[in-house]
Amino acid sequence: MKKTIIGFFCLILIAAPCLGAELMQMGGAGIGALTGLDAVLYNPAALVNLTQRYVGGSYIFDGGSLTAIGYLEPGFSERYNPSISPYRLAGGITWVRDPADTHRNRYYYSVALCTEPVFGGVNLIYKQEKAKTGAFRMDVAVGARFFERLTTTLSVENLIGWTIGKEAAYKGSPNIRLGASYALPSGFLASIDASTKLQQAADISLGAAYRFRSFAVKGGVTLTVDTQTTKVTPKPGLGFSYTSVRDETSAFDLDLALSYVEGRIAHSASFGYRFH
Repeated sequence: MKKTIIGFFCLILIAAPCLGAELMQMGGAGIGALTGLDAVLYNPAALVNLTQRYVGGSYIFDGGSLTAIGYLEPGFSERYNPSISPYRLAGGITWVRDPADTHRNRYYYSVALCTEPVFGGVNLIYKQEKAKTGAFRMDVAVGARFFERLTTTLSVENLIGWTIGKEAAYKGSPNIRLGASYALPSGFLASIDASTKLQQAADISLGAAYRFRSFAVKGGVTLTVDTQTTKVTPKPGLGFSYTSVRDETSAFDLDLALSYVEGRIAHSASFGYRFH
């Protein structure tokens, strides 16, 4: 019994999958509530949720490995006062290393702007090859927050792309993602997301999270539908988060998660430091 408990606890602690540490904890749902590096990767508009500067990194393994390191700046978000200005601004720069990608190094330059209750964000991504060639990509996202608890979001990854240093046109399929999250005062968060890569596959994700004091438990599932064969593949995710608040001005964040896809367990971990 003791070994079973220890084994289950270890499974929780080696957390997350191919979509990113924080997002995959909830089975791929919850893009509107993101604040860390996952916000950069999957919904730049969510950077308006930042209230402090953020430095962090993440490691994801799902057959291959992906490493990300970034610095995020809340800009005017932490000093937002509607009587002075109706705007909030945030942004950051993130480096991503993906050995499986032709463009192994990717650099994200992100900007997000909010005028309550609507917010939007843009990623300009430079993808560098070994040779003196590369490519640019642009992601855009818009969202709205209603009743202070309901957040809806539309994110389009790979909307625009172009290459430099060679004649070949940039090739990429846009990934469209819709999300809605609802937060309760008790610390419970429920989310539903739907995403699709045109003429490839469609995902429907359901997720939930519950925070108590410094801890949070998250879980969810993504159902992937192959548009060619109509095959449905479930991808459950499970995660654990811990926030260590040192004082009113700084805090450490730790996110761990795992996911299960067709007999394979993917895992990841992310770490961040928030400060004024």
